[in-house]
Amino acid sequence: MKKRNLIIGGVLLLLLTAAAVFFAVNALAAPNYPRGVADIKSGEVKVVFENLPTEYIEVKELYSLQYYMEKYPKAKEIMGYYKGTVYYWTKDEKKVLNLGGLEGQKLTLSIESGDVKMGAIYAPGVDLTIDTGSKNTLTLTLGSNYKYIGAAGAAVDLSKPNTTSSESGNLTVIGYGILRVDTTGSGKDGATYGLYAKTITIGEWSNIEMRMGNKKKEVSHVMLSSDLTFDTMGYVDIKVFNTKTVAYSWSVNRERLRLLNARYLQVQFERHELWGEFGTHPTKEARLLWTELNVYGKIHKAWLVDTFYSARSSKDSPYKIRMSRSGSMPNKKDMDIKINGAEISSDGMVPLYAGKPYSFSVSVPLPDWFLQLEKEERVKQNFMISVYDGTKLLYESRGNNTFKVPKTGTYTLFVEWYYRNPGTLICWDELSCITKTLTTAALEEGVLLKGPVEYSKTDAFYGGTIKAALPNVTDLSGVVYQWKYNDPKTGVGKDIKGENGPSIKLNKPEYVNKYVYLSVYGKDGTKYYGAIHGKALFVKKANNPGTPAPLDVVATKSKDYYDGYRITNFDSTKYDYVVTKTSYTDLSKIDWSKKLTSATGKGYYTGDRLYFYYRLAETDVKNPGFIIHSRELLIDEIVRLGGITLDGVENGTVFVKPGQTVTLRVKLNPATANEFTYFDVKSPSSYDTQFFEIVSPKNKVTDLNGFTTIKIKGKKVGYGSFALYYPGPSGPMQNTYGGAQVIVYTPTDMGPNSPILSYKPDFSDVTLEEGEAYTLPTDLPSILPRDVQGYSLVWGVGKKAKDNLGHTTYIYDFENEYAKIEGGKVIAKKKTTDPVAVVLCILKPGEKPSAAYRAQFMLTVRETPVVKPTGVTVSTKSLSMHVGGVWKLNAAIAPVDAVGTFTIKYSSSNPKVVKVDENTGFITAVGKGSATITAKANNDSSLVGTCTVTVNKHSFGKWTPSKMGSLNHQRVCSCGMLETQEHTYGAWANDDSKGKHVHKCTVCGNSEYAEHTESPWITDTEAGVGVEGKMHTECYDCGKVMKTDVEPAITDYEISVAGGKAVDFAGNTLARAAAGESITVTADPAPEGKVFAGWAAEGITLEDASAATVTFTMPEGAVKLSAEYKDAEGPHNHEADTGKWYFDENYHWNACRDKNCSEYLNREEHSFVWKTDKPATDTEDGISHEECTVCGKKRNENTVIRKGETNPSGGAESKDPAGTGKPGGNTGTENREWILPAAVAAASVVVGAGLTALIIVLVKKKKKKTDGSTPGNPGSAGGAE
Repeated sequence: MKKRNLIIGGVLLLLLTAAAVFFAVNALAAPNYPRGVADIKSGEVKVVFENLPTEYIEVKELYSLQYYMEKYPKAKEIMGYYKGTVYYWTKDEKKVLNLGGLEGQKLTLSIESGDVKMGAIYAPGVDLTIDTGSKNTLTLTLGSNYKYIGAAGAAVDLSKPNTTSSESGNLTVIGYGILRVDTTGSGKDGATYGLYAKTITIGEWSNIEMRMGNKKKEVSHVMLSSDLTFDTMGYVDIKVFNTKTVAYSWSVNRERLRLLNARYLQVQFERHELWGEFGTHPTKEARLLWTELNVYGKIHKAWLVDTFYSARSSKDSPYKIRMSRSGSMPNKKDMDIKINGAEISSDGMVPLYAGKPYSFSVSVPLPDWFLQLEKEERVKQNFMISVYDGTKLLYESRGNNTFKVPKTGTYTLFVEWYYRNPGTLICWDELSCITKTLTTAALEEGVLLKGPVEYSKTDAFYGGTIKAALPNVTDLSGVVYQWKYNDPKTGVGKDIKGENGPSIKLNKPEYVNKYVYLSVYGKDGTKYYGAIHGKALFVKKANNPGTPAPLDVVATKSKDYYDGYRITNFDSTKYDYVVTKTSYTDLSKIDWSKKLTSATGKGYYTGDRLYFYYRLAETDVKNPGFIIHSRELLIDEIVRLGGITLDGVENGTVFVKPGQTVTLRVKLNPATANEFTYFDVKSPSSYDTQFFEIVSPKNKVTDLNGFTTIKIKGKKVGYGSFALYYPGPSGPMQNTYGGAQVIVYTPTDMGPNSPILSYKPDFSDVTLEEGEAYTLPTDLPSILPRDVQGYSLVWGVGKKAKDNLGHTTYIYDFENEYAKIEGGKVIAKKKTTDPVAVVLCILKPGEKPSAAYRAQFMLTVRETPVVKPTGVTVSTKSLSMHVGGVWKLNAAIAPVDAVGTFTIKYSSSNPKVVKVDENTGFITAVGKGSATITAKANNDSSLVGTCTVTVNKHSFGKWTPSKMGSLNHQRVCSCGMLETQEHTYGAWANDDSKGKHVHKCTVCGNSEYAEHTESPWITDTEAGVGVEGKMHTECYDCGKVMKTDVEPAITDYEISVAGGKAVDFAGNTLARAAAGESITVTADPAPEGKVFAGWAAEGITLEDASAATVTFTMPEGAVKLSAEYKDAEGPHNHEADTGKWYFDENYHWNACRDKNCSEYLNREEHSFVWKTDKPATDTEDGISHEECTVCGKKRNENTVIRKGETNPSGGAESKDPAGTGKPGGNTGTENREWILPAAVAAASVVVGAGLTALIIVLVKKKKKKTDGSTPGNPGSAGGAE
């Protein structure tokens, strides 16, 4: 039974232990923040009004109060709490935010809005994080004990009542804003401490501003903690305005001050002797002391004391030291700017090409500490370039490392290097940004002209127009055209005056029988340079397409018979005439050398038939007309019909649709014919009649009168012909007066037929050089019939070849080895042996050119001739610059397609005026004057080009404020060169109209406004006993009085000391003192046989009434003290405390180490020597005082040393005792997160153990009863175990 009970107890203990572990683990996993703060719970917002009930709003989530601040504009306080973060905003400047009852908890206080001003924060025992957000400012002006009596009296107070700082909560400040404590205007309600916590950590980019101490409430410690860490990218700025008591910047010892990172750390005390860290040290300046701190050795030489001043000999002088890392950061002189990898100098202009993207980089030498922060990703470098045209921003490279200048001209490059938090755009203003201003000349990059020059046609003739195209030149505004001609006999090219465009009209007789060509040059000052020449074209006489006027000719007779003719409208200056008895069907066989020179001719017989052929005559600029007309004449008085033409016939063909009837009008030739042979209008074959029919005339035509039309009607798709047949010697179907082909079609069905051209064009043959292109004619005939669908005009090329039988033929395609059709051009590829046929075909989609072409011309391809260089062209022939300006001179061999390898070198005739890079042609103006830049190819004096450069000094305008940076002003030269300087501001002056102060730049007049910076209270008239004082605050910078106030009259109270003496801090004996003064009372030496027993006090409670020397603060009321003595118990051995001297007006002494001893030991009169506070000079008085060489007692302060007089000699400098401050307490850091889980676990174990023990006892008792034992008898159970 006993064994079973023990097993049960063990199981229970195991279960309870497991439960304890379970609860402990869950407690560890749970977030360590409270469920509620003040009177609101997590997920709740409280809105407090002045005269309305408070509202409580439940929210699902909360990250800001901005919405509620806008919704409730009349609220005076808004507070929200969500997941460990308190969001807070208030209008109450004296509000002390109480976060009590949360000891050991973690809490974040998020400051809302831009600026919040309140009294203090009291969070006893809380681990508090203050998040200043994005550039928000939290200003605290009071001590926590303003409202809470048990508080330590700090602006941020995390202390628990009646404990030291080591038992307080931990404080962390984060964010990017400012935590400011300013108690200078708070009077007696000011704070004794600024920040009071166990540990204080200033982190992220937060900034700390401490302005502490006033006459009614002096600060003890600005930051009181056991451990202090500065690890922020913001600044820490401390100013102490104590006037009586020693104060300390912080309480930690040197080993627990961790100065890791800060923008700067600055400490300033208005009275140097009250600075606990440094001011009380008698022999060393602050800077020397600072460099001896252990902390300085830990952070190496990255920290520099870059500002310090002190005048220790005058107690009223400020004592200031500033340490920062900015001293080891670069300035704009250290900026290394590279564009496309090339380092850029800030002297003169920076040459760039307009429109071209550039990559750039900006680097600066950085210290190791910065590089470490960058490695830790706490800072990030950035740089950017902005391009300005005057004050107009043209381009900004934000977000990338490229930029470009959009167009040519002179511009300003504003280069910035800065660093920032990688997660935000917040940077360190003036210290985090380095700028440099450069002037750039944005030039055209320079594009070498590239051929070819293509002509619209290569067949040049008088009256024609040749249009030139430059397919490889995109901006034709940057080129100059010049048409030239040369005589084939001399080959010398001459400019054609006035012909400076891309086309030329060959309408001058002097062009005929000469070669013309186009030269193209880069225009001065543009991106193009070089020269290209087009092919020389021989200008032929123009074709004469005119139609000659109808010939009027009649038969003439001599005596009684007809034997000749007479042309009645004969004009041999305009027309060529040939007469023959032969009728030519091939007009090319007409012998025009037998032109008529007379209007009449004889020697013929009556009945002879003559044929007259006539055309337009050749002139100096035109060829003979190619339109030849004819006239038939019978040497008789009868005029016979020579032929009939039909209107409505196109290119010998009539087009008609099935079921359609077309009417053809008849024209007689000659129109005066009065004799003819009757004729029939019919088809040559009955086969044709299935496709069309002749509607009229149906019968023979026997009379010309009334014969005016012929009508044709289509039947079905097909083709045939008809003619006007008349009988003759060879038969009825051999002689015709005319006729036509008939094609019956639909727009989508031509049957076995193909479309034709509306006329047969006459193309001139073309000759090209290899690689040249000829633009194919676009003024082409129409396709007939005009409404046919699915056909188009297509060009092709054909080369001569042999067929299988050895016959010569042509093979057609779009390309062969000699030429190809591409983009509306025929392009010459290879020299031809036989000319290539360029054919115009009517094709359907997918068909290739064939022998069924409709027109052609022949193409001959020649080898490209060797082009020889003629000189060097430069991009500009004259240039005007200012000193410091730059330019890019481009040069090229002329023409650019000249054969050979050419190297161009540049030189200056006067390097003192203009320097030029011999390889690139970059020109830099260095002095006033002129110089000639020569570009020479292959060191050949015949291949040169020159540019004359004139350089003048800059002509700057007035200084004006720069919009590129608020720190600078600028002035601009007429050439565009920009010069910048930093503003030179005068003194600040108040401007009531804007409520700010202003100072103006003495150079450009720029006005800069700024908010007033209010000083602490300044005493105008000291308050005296029974007399009010006057005081004011003013702007630090402009002196404007901002506030005035009255300092209450001082009420002094009686100090009655029996058996002792009362003195102030300077050793002056007192009988009365004002409230708040520090009073030291020393008992008189004890009478013989007596010892000091203590003080009997009225009106005050002394901290240690048993001490013979005691210091207290004078209360508001009279104080009465009486020294009491008692009998000595035996002899007393005095031991002087030589480390501290007490003194009055005449004597100094040491106290006995026994505080109950009132003896004055080593009492002596003062030993005064003169000490110089400020040496006198020849122009200014000096200041001195007397000082005891033993105890440091001073007198005759601010004694004037007249200028020019010898300084009083002084003794050795005194040694003031070191000030003491409130101890830092426990120097270790604590983490209480384990306490709750451990307590739960421990409690569970204890409970488990207790229950187990109870079970065992019960089991024992049961066993005792079973055994007959007596309860409570200890002896009976002992042996059983």
